[in-house]
Amino acid sequence: MKRSPAWRARSITAACGRLEKPWGLTADISCCISPQQYEDLFLPPLIDTMRTVDHRLYHLDGTVALQHLDLLLSVPEIDAIQWVPGAGRRSHPAVGSADPAYPKAGKAVLVQTEAAEVAALLDCVSARGLCIATQCATQQEAETWWN
Repeated sequence: MKRSPAWRARSITAACGRLEKPWGLTADISCCISPQQYEDLFLPPLIDTMRTVDHRLYHLDGTVALQHLDLLLSVPEIDAIQWVPGAGRRSHPAVGSADPAYPKAGKAVLVQTEAAEVAALLDCVSARGLCIATQCATQQEAETWWN
């Protein structure tokens, strides 16, 4: 069953306890522009949009997008940051290097990773405000991983 991005946002919000007006936002062009251009051109309309919804998740895609992380962590309208390493990359070193910036900034972080990488991720990242999305191929694999 193919699920829409809105479904993902609703699922994340449901995990937080409310299901009213969740929204995930991104500006993939941010990888192509400087932090100053991003702040001047993209941040104002992004903040305006975020003010219209209850739960605001910002999606950072790829290591180049991390150049905007400090700015995004300073935006009070952003509740959570989702970072994915980008196409062809499976590990999450930037989450570890950003820790403890996320919790200090009052932001939750959503990380998608392979089940086999969860233990290593937890070794380098604070669990405060952390939501890990992972999957297992079988129920047995999930039970082994969970225990």
